[in-house]
Amino acid sequence: MVAVVRCTILALALPACSLFNGGGSTTDGGGTYGYGRPTLQVTIGGATYGPSVLDSSSYVDVVDEGVTGQLTHSSVTLFLSSAATGASCSLRGERFGVNVQPIIANVYTLVAPTGAQTQDGTVGPGSGESMVVPDGSFSCAGSDCDGGALVFTVLQRDHAEGYLNATLNDSLGRGSTSGTCSFWAPVRTYTR
Repeated sequence: MVAVVRCTILALALPACSLFNGGGSTTDGGGTYGYGRPTLQVTIGGATYGPSVLDSSSYVDVVDEGVTGQLTHSSVTLFLSSAATGASCSLRGERFGVNVQPIIANVYTLVAPTGAQTQDGTVGPGSGESMVVPDGSFSCAGSDCDGGALVFTVLQRDHAEGYLNATLNDSLGRGSTSGTCSFWAPVRTYTR
């Protein structure tokens, strides 16, 4: 029920909503919403790769940094791959500024930073977002990522669940297309 309500609210996330309905239990408070085990599913322009088991090299790093007791930088970096489908995702979300709020299980809009403080409800795309499938490589960087959604339904010490939905550019110059990377992934580094 909780996943259904959350997906109804997220207009940008419609392509990924079906992934979180019925895959696991639907509890509040950091429980399981989706796959329930290390999984990756990538959808590019309507073609879906997965869901499939993550390779053992996949990881999530959650790092918060600060000075004199104030959080000044919060980042989540994900590298996810599955040899079973030939798909991978490299994602990064960053928040920065004086007393910035940490990245938590929440919905964030990707917005390239333009000042000294990340706005509430947004994350910067870091060095960019990319998805690779057998048909090609797709990415966005800086303001090209603006308007995308980075959603964490769970972000805790042992694993992260969620998805990125964004408009991505084809590395072969075939134009841009919608891409969604949905995941349940182990956390390698958790510094809070």
